[in-house]
Amino acid sequence: MFGAITIEMDGYNHIVHWKNNLEPCINYKNKKIRVIVDNEEIYIINMLLPKANRKVTKDIIKDELSFRFKNLDKIMFDYMILKKSKKSIEVAVFCLNWNRGDFMNALVDKGAKIEGIYPLQLYMLKKFTNKIKDKSFYFIFLYEKSLYFIVAINKYLVMNKVYKKFNNIDEKIDINQFKDKVNILYYANIDKNNLSGFMDEEINFVDLGHFQHADIFKSY
Repeated sequence: MFGAITIEMDGYNHIVHWKNNLEPCINYKNKKIRVIVDNEEIYIINMLLPKANRKVTKDIIKDELSFRFKNLDKIMFDYMILKKSKKSIEVAVFCLNWNRGDFMNALVDKGAKIEGIYPLQLYMLKKFTNKIKDKSFYFIFLYEKSLYFIVAINKYLVMNKVYKKFNNIDEKIDINQFKDKVNILYYANIDKNNLSGFMDEEINFVDLGHFQHADIFKSY
């Protein structure tokens, strides 16, 4: 019996890693699959909504998003409740560009059970949870040729950016808007000297170490 299969998928819709070195020709029936999407930024929208159950809330959010995006079928979204009152809730809605429906349908048609679809930056953030001691922080890591930048305030994601060709980047990350709330940067898989010239002010650095391509599926 195989355990859960974890697939990492890049922006060009092909599989680049299989957990336990499994081949693509294996039997998918009843296999749990987690898909990790890289090179995609998460679009964050704050909304104030009437208080309702989860199903109704998701329907309201979907209606709101339909006014923002031309083709909602290519957008995945989830939300997190930030504040509650007697009559309303404030939510952070996380949206991800997603145009790989045919691929997912093919897996389901072969009997696979989709366990979840995760942006790489959030997947890696969860991996390093035990090593990140602060509630408000920057988190940067280099994966392949892309640099991922995350800002969390009180443990909530408030900003993220993906630089797809880090070696060719001339711009610096503007973190001035967060300087009163964040003074520490956690980084992984990248040399601190490279970051010093990339950030626009002096902050505290914490090295989370290096990882290889296949290590993203391991616990830290």
